[in-house]
Amino acid sequence: MSNTTHTHIEDALNAGAPVADPDAVLDDNQLYAGGLVPVRTWAHTRASGNALRTKRSREKAEKGAGGGARKQVSLLAPPDDDARAALREVGKRMVAGEVSADDLRGLGQRAAMASVSFDSEATKIGRHALDLIEVGGLRGRLLKHLLGYRRS
Repeated sequence: MSNTTHTHIEDALNAGAPVADPDAVLDDNQLYAGGLVPVRTWAHTRASGNALRTKRSREKAEKGAGGGARKQVSLLAPPDDDARAALREVGKRMVAGEVSADDLRGLGQRAAMASVSFDSEATKIGRHALDLIEVGGLRGRLLKHLLGYRRS
């Protein structure tokens, strides 16, 4: 009998040697007499054919076979069908290269800025200061120097 241990039942069966020595196997009565009871057990096997097909399909999708490279993402969406359809459309456009991740980040920033009030006194002063800097002249240069303004 071989001393090799096998991780998968298929490896043991394909090794050519029997999984157990038939001469050393006890019958049920001997096992009961030894204090053992029958139990149901599971043996670890290799991946099923369906699991292998799914894995190959994901690998092909990530490499870009049959269209742009893509990877599945799970996310929570509002329950209405319009929101889900919009998210699917965004995904399709990203795969096609029409929309980038930076475009989506920009949407988030614009949405955050939409909630900011631009009618405050500080905003009005800031706009006036920017106008003075853009016009130039002595006041514009002084304001630039005081604010440490460097246009990017």
